[in-house]
Amino acid sequence: MRPFITAALCAAAALLLCPVAHSSSQCLGQSSPRVAFIGDSLTEGDVQSGGPSSSWIWQLSSMCGWQDVWNDGHGSTGPIADRDGKSTNYADTISLQAAPVNPTIVFITSYWNDRPKGPAAIAAAFDRAIDRAQSLPTHPQVVVTGTYDPLGINVSPYQEIDASLLEICGRRAVPFIEPRTGNVYTADGRAIATDGPWITPENRDTVIGPDGRHQSVEGQAYMARRMFDAIQRLD
Repeated sequence: MRPFITAALCAAAALLLCPVAHSSSQCLGQSSPRVAFIGDSLTEGDVQSGGPSSSWIWQLSSMCGWQDVWNDGHGSTGPIADRDGKSTNYADTISLQAAPVNPTIVFITSYWNDRPKGPAAIAAAFDRAIDRAQSLPTHPQVVVTGTYDPLGINVSPYQEIDASLLEICGRRAVPFIEPRTGNVYTADGRAIATDGPWITPENRDTVIGPDGRHQSVEGQAYMARRMFDAIQRLD
């Protein structure tokens, strides 16, 4: 069974992993959502920061007060294709793993592993994943996030890929959160926040771990905070 979080599990965990929920948060407006996160190892949680149990999604969920959360991130995968036989692409992950739990919110996150395949192919793959999610019987709210540049430079290929994703999200009426710039876009493509890049040359040594790609322990908490702030803009 895939990892999920409940109030009891959160209470039993350390405060670092389960920070106090913010009572003022709307977190996308559902009182008792079932939330599924689709992504790669940047979402799943990497061994250098403690594995899946350390992923930023648990801290974010605690901040939002979400009690029913499913981690459908899988390392070495991406929106386009599986790698090493570990998992399917994002669209198939939605069908095979998210669909059976009937989510009411679906986050589709990160294109890191597919960067070399180009903006058009990545955008088309996200389009298929969004379509698959929106076609579920629960008609979940979908939120798409880009990925960060672990070097903090935030130019090519991230810039071009994000532009293509923004177009797809606007067509699909899906909000888009852009870690490269800190921009948050509504479902109709309007920028409602410009909070600055999540990763910069100044903070990367703290929030990116020793492998130069995945989040550090501090980075997981940082990602949760930045995602929480972005989601708050959409509420």
